[in-house]
Amino acid sequence: MKKLSKVPDSCLLSFALIGSMIVILTVLALLTITLKQVTDLPYFISVATESKVVDAILLTMVAGLNAVVLLLIFGIPLAYILARTEFRGEGSGGEHR
Repeated sequence: MKKLSKVPDSCLLSFALIGSMIVILTVLALLTITLKQVTDLPYFISVATESKVVDAILLTMVAGLNAVVLLLIFGIPLAYILARTEFRGEGSGGEHR
């Protein structure tokens, strides 16, 4: 059986730093945009209650609910089948049951 090589710590550290910077920059950009809009509360409330905004939020909620229902209908049986079925080459990853 072939053992997997260990990834160097410097590689993991560099990926962690790059990933952290991406997350931090994204959060800062979103906070900047959000804080500019929320500081003027009457304007924010008037925009948030417009019919197009409410329709967009409802559409997003309905699309998300539909995605969850479809994933429950198809994902759970598929996961069960994949967990219980033997596949060719299944034991070559280094782990055995």
